[in-house]
Amino acid sequence: MPTPHSQKKSFPDSYITRILSNPKTSLAVIFIAWKVLLLAVAISSPGPGYDTSTTLILSANDLTETAKETLPGRLVTRLLRWDAIYFTQIAQRGYLLEQEWAFGWGFTRFLGWIGKGINALGLGEPGSVEAVAGILAAHTSHFLSVLVLYDVSEIVFQTQYELPVSKIAFISAVLHIVTPAGMFLSAPFTESLFSLLQFSAFSVYARSIQADEQDTPVLRDILIIASGLLTGLATTVRSNGILGGLIFAYDAFVIALRIFETQDFMILPKLVATGYAGLLVALGAATPQFLAYLEYCSQVPAEEARPWCKKLVPSIYLWAQSYYWDVGFLRYWTLSNIPLFALAAPMLSLMAYSSIWGWTVFVEPAQSGTDRKSGEAALQSNNEHLKAKMHHFLRNLCAIQMILAILALSSYHVQIITRLSSGYPVWYWWLSSAIIHNSKSETAKAWWNSPTIIIRWMIIYAMIQGGLFAAFLPPA
Repeated sequence: MPTPHSQKKSFPDSYITRILSNPKTSLAVIFIAWKVLLLAVAISSPGPGYDTSTTLILSANDLTETAKETLPGRLVTRLLRWDAIYFTQIAQRGYLLEQEWAFGWGFTRFLGWIGKGINALGLGEPGSVEAVAGILAAHTSHFLSVLVLYDVSEIVFQTQYELPVSKIAFISAVLHIVTPAGMFLSAPFTESLFSLLQFSAFSVYARSIQADEQDTPVLRDILIIASGLLTGLATTVRSNGILGGLIFAYDAFVIALRIFETQDFMILPKLVATGYAGLLVALGAATPQFLAYLEYCSQVPAEEARPWCKKLVPSIYLWAQSYYWDVGFLRYWTLSNIPLFALAAPMLSLMAYSSIWGWTVFVEPAQSGTDRKSGEAALQSNNEHLKAKMHHFLRNLCAIQMILAILALSSYHVQIITRLSSGYPVWYWWLSSAIIHNSKSETAKAWWNSPTIIIRWMIIYAMIQGGLFAAFLPPA
């Protein structure tokens, strides 16, 4: 008969087992609880905010004062802050000013389509349709990205027997819910949709690896192209999505080298599919630039063309970021910005450390010559082959994450890394692994335990930043 002490000790394990038996329902409950908490912080923010842009724009769009004081109206006014004003205004009337092209073309088109749908159904208050569309899109995309991250985590870590796959996947998804991006994943910002598209691209690509190992080349090639399409769409939403194209560039190089060295033309279709995927990513980056070029460069006399039209790479995005927002190499490295570097330091450190971890997380077991001759070893060899491919994929993701961290540190408005990081899975995986390993150690409950400190920082940062965001105060 079990003792009371043993019953008490077994409770956490049984509770975790029940959660993992229905993980997606559990994730939905956690997601709703977190969003309710964040939105309560937003709604409780007093007054119109430090900046009155939101109030003026909504008034100009004929949103009545009575509508503003309703619960949905208060929510809209508290979440329509900072870049969300640009996104919703562009979604409503298109691009008018040159500097507006710095804001994701794919996202503004997406909001515009949703807004038209809401108008067609006769829903929403006049003047706030695009804002409502952005808020709905953010919450829906965030929840779906949680589920997709769970999926891709299971696929990537299914061959890593040293780690409990279900726990890694579940904890990673929970971390994506409470990410420091916080209110940016509830407001009309790009981060939620970008995360959904990028995680979906990674998930589809990981399935292409499985299809390759299962000797289904047609399915493999379709999945590779689909992954490229999703990455290209992500790039139209946020320009840093183009980093995902490095996966296809690396694969194309490796496949082409293999064909050159071995004359194995059976993998030529895979090279073609990878090339198409890379072109789709490039198309996602080039389409907004081409549309802007037509408007500002090709349809005006040469002497009236804007300066960026004459550049070797005539990109309105690069011009707007540099000219209007002062984005560039080391431009943000000023004494006045030291507090912003301090705010970004935890996430930059987390992304850098986890990227290094990702290169070594899969241990390659040695095999003797005798073992390799057995049928059991042959099966193990197939599993190890899949594991090696997943590890290469993970290393590519680590490289992408590290490059983003370096760019944020050297060239971006550095504080935005706390929200950009929400769309990159490696740091979630490292923290999940650390939580699992540390839960088995004697210091698991110590206040200075590193995963504990990180999770507390994430939640506290998201809550404080959410309150500041709702009041139209930095950081943004």
